[in-house]
Amino acid sequence: GRTAIQTDNLNIPTSAQLFGGFAGDETLPSDRPRERNGRLTQPTVITNSPMWSTRFNHISGFTFLDYGDVAVDALSGTTLDEVTIDGGVSSSNDPAVWINGEVRLHDFVCRSRSEAAGPCVATSPEGTAVLHSVDLQSITSANPAALHMDGGSMTVHSLRSTSPVRVFDVDSGAELAVVDSAITSARSTNGAVVSARSGNGVFMEDVQINNTSSTFGDVEGGAFSIISTDLSLSRVHLRGVTFPSSAESMYGGVFGVSSSNLMLSDISVQGVALPGLSFIEGGVMQLTNVSGSIRSSSFDAPSNLEASEQIEGSLIHLDGSQLSVINSILWSPDPEPIFPFRSEISARHNCATDDALEAMQSNDSIALEQRPFLPSPSLLYQTTGSPCIDEGDERAAQSVWWPFRYSVAGTDVDEGQLDMGVHYSVPAAN
Repeated sequence: GRTAIQTDNLNIPTSAQLFGGFAGDETLPSDRPRERNGRLTQPTVITNSPMWSTRFNHISGFTFLDYGDVAVDALSGTTLDEVTIDGGVSSSNDPAVWINGEVRLHDFVCRSRSEAAGPCVATSPEGTAVLHSVDLQSITSANPAALHMDGGSMTVHSLRSTSPVRVFDVDSGAELAVVDSAITSARSTNGAVVSARSGNGVFMEDVQINNTSSTFGDVEGGAFSIISTDLSLSRVHLRGVTFPSSAESMYGGVFGVSSSNLMLSDISVQGVALPGLSFIEGGVMQLTNVSGSIRSSSFDAPSNLEASEQIEGSLIHLDGSQLSVINSILWSPDPEPIFPFRSEISARHNCATDDALEAMQSNDSIALEQRPFLPSPSLLYQTTGSPCIDEGDERAAQSVWWPFRYSVAGTDVDEGQLDMGVHYSVPAAN
């Protein structure tokens, strides 16, 4: 079984290195027994220890059990390696790991936090966190998010989140970068993936997002709720967004962005499932006082549009914004897919319905008469008969992952004339 440590106060000096996960007869950390998947067989369990005063230089091979309050208060130079936060209930919303300097976390697991627990990890204004191989499991409460930035910065590589909570909260000039990650079942009132207020920037690249949901009331950016924070997404693919039946109004089903700069490149959005709403401003995106660009991306129409009473932009609503749209596919049969209010749009080489092209005044573009994508639940690969194939703008190719770019399922790499719309790095099977 696992070794358990229970103390009233465990205070370790700054220079200490602490290793757990030994079976009993090893002499080096590299000798610790491991499973076939590489994880430690016997992580050491620490429980009921007020670790808030602890300062680690390096901690490896531990599970912190049922910590509602701070388990590790990490200063500059700290490394947490193969550490698990297991459980935790808190009335104070304290994080399990509080980062106050340059800190690295590798092979970090946070699971089973519930009943008003605080974040798994939070940064202070002085905190700089680098997280690699992060797994968020079965978390049902994390206020305000599983990973929270109250200033500082956080870089996340290889995140896997399957928990029904908001994943990221960005505040007070904080900066977030997320690379090569997968997020499933994120859930919150708004901003289920990212909620950002007065941040210094949010950047994502090569991220899969599936089955997010808004949970209560009207919607203002179901997946991304961004205010006064620049947002840059590249090769981010979002499938499935649902909303509460109690919602009456929507202001950006996926993206609700205001007072920010926006850059979207090789983005796909599909599976936005609407309840019957009295009012919609942007079934996919609502932009207020935004300067933005959309390049080589594909947006599919939300479902159940006919059940809504008033729609101002079934795909995009703009208010006081400037937006460029290049080499993209915007599909919605609704007569008002794009609603530019006090806004300017510059567009070229797009594939969209006549109504969308007219709203954008898009040059060198192709009018769609029917949906150009393969049937759901496929990714937004184009059908072989799509009129958007071989009609792209090569100047947009800089946004495409060359040479691994696929836009039609089961075909060769798109090495000829660039296709319009999103490209994926891996081809789907026929």
